[in-house]
Amino acid sequence: MHKASFPVTLISNGHMGIIPISQEIGDAWRAEGHKRVMVEVNGEYTYHASLQTRKNQGYYVYAGKKVQKAAGIQIGEELQVRLLEDTTEFQLTMPEELKAVLDTDWEAEEVFKKLTDGNKRSIVHWIISVKSSDLRIEKALTVAEKLKMGLTNPRKY
Repeated sequence: MHKASFPVTLISNGHMGIIPISQEIGDAWRAEGHKRVMVEVNGEYTYHASLQTRKNQGYYVYAGKKVQKAAGIQIGEELQVRLLEDTTEFQLTMPEELKAVLDTDWEAEEVFKKLTDGNKRSIVHWIISVKSSDLRIEKALTVAEKLKMGLTNPRKY
């Protein structure tokens, strides 16, 4: 498993928190084909992220307001960051509710398996974005029905 630890200051691009990553670390991760990572902040909070790069910013991962709140961090704060290889199937944790629905609806499961990784991630994220288990069940059932109708983008549900 690939890992990297380093101290860094959380900065802002004007809209989002950004955790800068050195060129050396970013190049090494990209050379090994890693685009999705797990980011551990101060040894206490871990989240899924995408390794981003821009000419004028170099490598970085986003740390949005939800991440900042959950991790108890703020812009300008010095952080100890550890990047870990994201080995989860969808680079997000598969919600139990969706797994249960797909396990019992083979037609929806077959369509789901054929989706692009990005569409799978979007569906999983759409479901886990709600706290209530009842709402996650409702969304999972909606996904199954929409998949069987040929609708694969949750933004259109």
